[in-house]
Amino acid sequence: MNSTILTKIHFTAEWGHYETAALLLNHKAVIDCKNNANLTALHLSALGGHKEIVKLLLNAGADINATEVTNKTPLQLAVAHGHKDIVDILIDKGADINRKDEQVQQHCISLP
Repeated sequence: MNSTILTKIHFTAEWGHYETAALLLNHKAVIDCKNNANLTALHLSALGGHKEIVKLLLNAGADINATEVTNKTPLQLAVAHGHKDIVDILIDKGADINRKDEQVQQHCISLP
């Protein structure tokens, strides 16, 4: 087994499996469960550019400002990976644009 522990909701969010993610959420999957790097399904879907899963998770009540081990939020990960459409969704849903990570960067401002 590798060092990253993923639940089913993590896996579906990371790989963009919308239908499976919806099914898991309908069956009460723990939406804000964190892996050993403190990543939630929302972090992984934002990181992977999976817009529809980001919307699904937010509509199901995912913590929009959850932080991983270096204090990055899903918004900061989306910005860092150039996923402008996801950045727009997260900001529209109320993500904290002023939160800083351990590198004291405000990634929201750095989006090209």
